[in-house]
Amino acid sequence: MTESALLLRTSPSQYQTFEKFCPRKWWLRYIHKLVEPQKGAQQYGLVVHEVNERFMKASATGRGADGMPVDLFPPSWERAAKAEQVILPAEAEQIRRLTEQAIAQGFLARPHGELGSDYCVEQPYERWIRSGEVLEVGVIDLLHAAGVDDYKTTRSRKWALTEEKLRRDAQMLSYGIVWGSAVPGDADCEISHIIYVKDDDYVMRRSVSVSRGELAARALETEATVEQMLALRGIPEDAWESVPGPHPGSDACNAYGGCPFKGVCSKGESPGEYRARMARAAAYRESQARSMEVLQMAQQAAGAPQGSGGGIMSFLSKASPAGAQPPRGPAPLPEAPINPGAAPAAPAARQEAAPPAPAENFLPPPWAAAECRACSGGKFPGFSSSLNPCKVCCVHSARRGARQPESCKRIWVEGGVPRWELEEFEAKPPQGDQVEQVEQVQAAPPAGPQVEQVEQVQVAPPAGPQVQQVEQVEQAEAAPAPAPAVEAPKRARGRPPGSKKAPEVLPTGEISLEQIAERIGEKILGHVLARIADLGKGVQEAELEVLEAMRSESVGYTLFVDCAPQGEKVLDALDLWRQMCDLVVAEEKAESWYALNPFQRRDAVCLKLTQQLEALIDKRIVARGMDSPDTKPFLEVLRSHAGLVVQS
Repeated sequence: MTESALLLRTSPSQYQTFEKFCPRKWWLRYIHKLVEPQKGAQQYGLVVHEVNERFMKASATGRGADGMPVDLFPPSWERAAKAEQVILPAEAEQIRRLTEQAIAQGFLARPHGELGSDYCVEQPYERWIRSGEVLEVGVIDLLHAAGVDDYKTTRSRKWALTEEKLRRDAQMLSYGIVWGSAVPGDADCEISHIIYVKDDDYVMRRSVSVSRGELAARALETEATVEQMLALRGIPEDAWESVPGPHPGSDACNAYGGCPFKGVCSKGESPGEYRARMARAAAYRESQARSMEVLQMAQQAAGAPQGSGGGIMSFLSKASPAGAQPPRGPAPLPEAPINPGAAPAAPAARQEAAPPAPAENFLPPPWAAAECRACSGGKFPGFSSSLNPCKVCCVHSARRGARQPESCKRIWVEGGVPRWELEEFEAKPPQGDQVEQVEQVQAAPPAGPQVEQVEQVQVAPPAGPQVQQVEQVEQAEAAPAPAPAVEAPKRARGRPPGSKKAPEVLPTGEISLEQIAERIGEKILGHVLARIADLGKGVQEAELEVLEAMRSESVGYTLFVDCAPQGEKVLDALDLWRQMCDLVVAEEKAESWYALNPFQRRDAVCLKLTQQLEALIDKRIVARGMDSPDTKPFLEVLRSHAGLVVQS
């Protein structure tokens, strides 16, 4: 049978895309061959597969087919054969740890028997769905007498398939059908996921047994899916709008980091323009790879150690005298490094460039966290290797209420050292006979050559229709002077940190607004001032009234945006959004979510959320990937009612 005689070549992953997510995505990807860009998570997974393959193909004594010991981590193992880039050093170190953990716990174990006869590793297969017309192809990670194993990587445990979902998974059931044709009898098939969880840094196993009857039922479903695929196969590329879009409730446009074809579906570009853009990106990556090969050859010729990681600038610093400009035209590489000096001359002995010393004038930012494993080993705690604020540090420090990068006036890099400057709050100038009261709070100057970081908080008495925040005021025993009636500001929505319980009541005259600001935050201070100026309340009485009003009307949940707490039970904001969508669809008696008017359905789901806020009290909600037109308004409502928002 020739390749041209085939009507369709399918795979288990194609069934997954077509049935679970979006027929149009399958049609663009597999019929019209639009290439998906490779993501970092895919490169990580490819490396994990190659390491596991080397282990599983080795003998019980750890030797390969040539009789030599198998190295699980040979040179350049950080880049898989099919990967476009090298994984990060931290990811490589994590794969080493997780591989050792998987072997120690028995998740990664060679079955009994001989390789090739009793079990197969990375086994390719072909199965005819329709004889001579439709061929299914695939590769099974581990095929053994009891069933099939598949290696998976995920960022969070919540994305791992449950046993119930694993039992209905199209990919694993397709592998089970292949197993059933190879293993005679009526025994059940055990399908398993060996899952590498990146954020939690551990390996887990999910297994479920499926009967031969379930595998036969899946074979019938596959044939029905293939019929639908054949019906869409002949649609021309310019008629892409006639191909059905995402399945209702699947959130296919945002799954796995977002669909790469959203620009096509939103008419931002045609399929042809997308194809041309991907071709330009591929050509650029190839040119970058060739440049790196040339650089490595030049480093070898100059005697630079491989893997030093110095990059092009470190290479030039070794090959050029201090202060000299690189030659414009091609020049032969020196046989030995040139000694920096007034006149270049070959040194008597080869000297290696010393690693840069840690900066002495670097001051860690307030969001730096000692428990962060991402940047704790670097020269600049609180900053990543690219000298941007470390997102992991921000998550840790937000729990203790530390200042975040958003509170900085500016963050910059000076001489290769990251700098930061906190925002200064300036009081408005006094009006009329009012006298401005200012208190400047400065951090203690750091010792040595460190740069002084100053935070100034300036406040002024109430002026005009707005109430300004005051930091230095008279004590409560001194009665405040009567002030013109001012309009109290709108109540701040949400419960600030620390406002769940009323503060301890102190005797009159022993509490000031400065103490209130320290205990309940400056956010509430303006409301206290409003009651003092408008109602003539005392300081202590006004504070208690404001706290009681905010506690009785606020919703006390914590919202994590693009980050998540470690080791705590959380509620996924996307799952909450889907629940609200189901309620709206049921009330409107619509066929699906997408059958409703886009603007009306977004308003309706936000209204439905506000009616369910009481059920969210004391919850921890994690919002990730909520950047679609449908989910953005929902996230804003969640944000506006949250007692605390933590954002990476």
